Amino acid sequence: NSSSRKDELRNGALTLAKEFVDPGSTIEQDLRSYEHEWNRLLNKKANEDLTEDVNSYIRDYMRKIIRTMQGSSFSKTRINNIAKTLIRSPGLQKITEKDALEMYIKLYIIKIVKNM
Repeated sequence: NSSSRKDELRNGALTLAKEFVDPGSTIEQDLRSYEHEWNRLLNKKANEDLTEDVNSYIRDYMRKIIRTMQGSSFSKTRINNIAKTLIRSPGLQKITEKDALEMYIKLYIIKIVKNM
């Protein structure tokens, strides 16, 4: 049933968070840190808009995937593949700090799934 699938996905996200989040840090702290690396727009409004555009893009993509994703398939490999797919998408091509953006995407995916 769907609640046990959601629980499986959430548990997977909690496990993956331990792998991806820096020791002694939180998902939120790491997200902010990576965001400062890839989003260097000085104008506060433009900076906030870019972050929201990226977050919205990730959420929209994940909404399609989560419907069919099984808890057992939510793995480090799966997150890495999703992040690589998103990095190559036309909507994110203008962002030059790809490594920081990729880590941000992975953490944001974990956050989305964890909070389902």
